[in-house]
Amino acid sequence: MINLLPTLQSELQSDQDSCYCSTFQMAWDSLRDLLNLDIIDTTDHKFVKDLNTIRFPTDILNDKDYIARAGNYLETVGIIEQEMMNKFGEVTVNLRGNIADLISFSYLYKDLKFKEKFNLFKEPLYFNDKPVKSFGFKDRVLNDITVYEHVDRYSVEIPLEDDVMYITQLSHENTLKDLVWSAQELRKFGNKIPYWSINKLEVPCLNLGLLKRYLEVCGNVKNMKEVTLTDAIQMVKFKLNEVGAILESYALIGCSYCGFPGFRNLKLGITFDSPFLIEIYSKKDVEEKDPYFVSYFNTTECMEIMENLNV
Repeated sequence: MINLLPTLQSELQSDQDSCYCSTFQMAWDSLRDLLNLDIIDTTDHKFVKDLNTIRFPTDILNDKDYIARAGNYLETVGIIEQEMMNKFGEVTVNLRGNIADLISFSYLYKDLKFKEKFNLFKEPLYFNDKPVKSFGFKDRVLNDITVYEHVDRYSVEIPLEDDVMYITQLSHENTLKDLVWSAQELRKFGNKIPYWSINKLEVPCLNLGLLKRYLEVCGNVKNMKEVTLTDAIQMVKFKLNEVGAILESYALIGCSYCGFPGFRNLKLGITFDSPFLIEIYSKKDVEEKDPYFVSYFNTTECMEIMENLNV
């Protein structure tokens, strides 16, 4: 089972994969702006506190890749649909039929192609003793990647057209924020390994689709009593293979509102056959503080199992 989390500060379960995408925070921020509130005080759940503590900096994203908009339902749905047509060529989310006075909606779509296509391996990678599909390269040098090493842990940097992806070997921690911090520290203090020392890379192929309703944040807004959060959902799809990654995510919050309108000589091979973290940053985020997508994998739940193996 993979757990979709609304913030990086949300607690992790040791027996589950975990995933975060910035779209729910973006929708929450748009609703705060619409209501002119610094915080939306609905419940005492930690999700609400965490969502109110930060704001996601949408200026690190390319405008063509996302939508974040809140307003009166009857007026806003049409505006969102037109914006989706203009940016993405189609309306991929059906917002019609949602019963709400106000909506806050965000959408993110990224086609993250690798600069150079990797190989899809015919032989399986064994993750937790299960055979999974994997991609990467063997017995050749790829000068686009950068590898950082610290205490036998590796973080691989793979450049994308407008963004950068990191895949990092890490053990379980309390939150995704803790894992991101550990990955950043590894890259900051670790040794940078020359690309020509890397002659093997194996990464599991991933394919996940998640839809979650966050009932924990719904309820009457205590600091604006005429408003009630009636629904809060988020969808994330993420696929990673030898070509690159496809990320699609949206979040929708509905409200009722009465009256509103290092150097190595030996060749190094890196195989991600133990728990690992994926972070994706915009290249506009030069300090790499705010990944817009993070996922931690310690099971094969989202990996593509390799069938029909010859034993």
